[in-house]
Amino acid sequence: MSIREFIDRDAREPMDNAQFDDALWLALCERVSDPESLGALPHEVGVYYATRLVEWDVGNGGFAQATMNYPEWFDLAAAGFEELGKPAVASLIREAKALVSLEAENMAKAREGGLEGVFDYFKENAFDSLNERIEEVDFWSDDTRVAYVRQHRDAFRID
Repeated sequence: MSIREFIDRDAREPMDNAQFDDALWLALCERVSDPESLGALPHEVGVYYATRLVEWDVGNGGFAQATMNYPEWFDLAAAGFEELGKPAVASLIREAKALVSLEAENMAKAREGGLEGVFDYFKENAFDSLNERIEEVDFWSDDTRVAYVRQHRDAFRID
């Protein structure tokens, strides 16, 4: 089923948000691998993809993990959260990105230590203060993001 068909089906018979989000995410993961691969897709698809990628990676391992895994997505994610009406989340992501350059040496040392070094770094690092602020900025945005997609269905009607 194409993304267009999936979007059209949801328009006729709406799925629950979690099911919708998971299906759309999996379909887009087959098409998007880096920020450059968004070039052929509508802007709204980038908003969805970048915000979900960064949010879920932060949810999995905090800002330290997300900045190690996806620093190239942070600008797009911050702009996307602005568009979702979440400027405080965008600000937090920009703070995390700014810390990357300050933490570059510590992150490199952690990587040199292999998986154990990385996990040790995740236990305590400069990003912890940002992780502590996640709840106060209403970080979790799945329902907001799904509503955004449904408001911009035409942009997601891609084959």
